[in-house]
Amino acid sequence: MGIRSDVAIAMKEYVYENLSPEVRKILEEWGFEEQSRYEPENEACLDDAGRLFTTSSVKWYSGYEDVVALYKHMSEAHDEEDWTFLLR
Repeated sequence: MGIRSDVAIAMKEYVYENLSPEVRKILEEWGFEEQSRYEPENEACLDDAGRLFTTSSVKWYSGYEDVVALYKHMSEAHDEEDWTFLLR
């Protein structure tokens, strides 16, 4: 049966805009949906813009090929302070 988790990924807007097509496909296949989008009111804070995506009741194991590919892309292509995963 396994343990099921709710998973969220928060990322800055520039990270979202630069996701590879493969990663976008993984997010879609795993049922991630955009829950929130932050758009700063002034241009001085544009670097703070970002998005939050969530999916629920998934088997999120580090051995799954898609999970490994997603973490690998995020850690290799983007600064770690610009994205994070939350599991519950």
